[in-house]
Amino acid sequence: MSTTNPAASNPNLVTRNDLIADAKSLPDLIRKAQAVDPDLASMFTGKALLASKSVWGNAIALVVSWVVTRYGLGWDANTSAMVTGAIVMVATLIFRALTGQPITGIFTAAPASTAAMQGSTPLTKVIALLFAIGFALTLAACGKQTPSQAAQDISLAASGLQAALGNMPGVSVPPAVTSALADLQAEAGAFAAADSQAAQQTVVKRVEADINAIVAAAGSIPGLPPKALQAVQLADVLLPVIEMEVNMIPAASAAASGTSADVARAGLKNP
Repeated sequence: MSTTNPAASNPNLVTRNDLIADAKSLPDLIRKAQAVDPDLASMFTGKALLASKSVWGNAIALVVSWVVTRYGLGWDANTSAMVTGAIVMVATLIFRALTGQPITGIFTAAPASTAAMQGSTPLTKVIALLFAIGFALTLAACGKQTPSQAAQDISLAASGLQAALGNMPGVSVPPAVTSALADLQAEAGAFAAADSQAAQQTVVKRVEADINAIVAAAGSIPGLPPKALQAVQLADVLLPVIEMEVNMIPAASAAASGTSADVARAGLKNP
């Protein structure tokens, strides 16, 4: 009965056995293996953080998510935040599944310890913790409901316009404007009570009609004070933002105005 010596039939195995036997330490083994058996050296060598596909893949995922949020597919902030978190989480799982090397340094790779080969170095634990914190923050952002911001914006537009147009001695306000101002006050309460996005959008459509009616009439009101006209213009700026907040228009359309939403809000607080 004949037997085959695996070492004799595989010169590589002999080389590896000799290398391992002669090595004084893991770094010594890696140094010697790099010259004669690079595959063996790579088995015991980690990679730098900056060379990790996981890091660059997640960075690309975040950029794509930002582009989608900024220029939009018609998603509201809640949906964008959830999609961003999902992209980052899935990208992390995919890229870590594709790599077999542990991360053992930030700028340069270091020899991998036994713990590193099992994926449990302090650095990998820190990275995992950071990804977990990032995903938790994303979920927290989703918990900050955009419709509540829309409710605040509708209320602010209603109160700001009322303060600017509701008391102008010597200025005759058309009945259409007076009616629209009263409707806006009621719509702020109706929006807060709406229990679905469809119901919120219905209210916002009425808000749109009222603000448009005020904007159309403002130009023909004799003696309209400049501050009152400015409040009307700021409400007109805030209107597409409100529509975006309930997913009626894309974010890019809401950002088309030269005046930011924050400037409009500040102006309507002190018309």
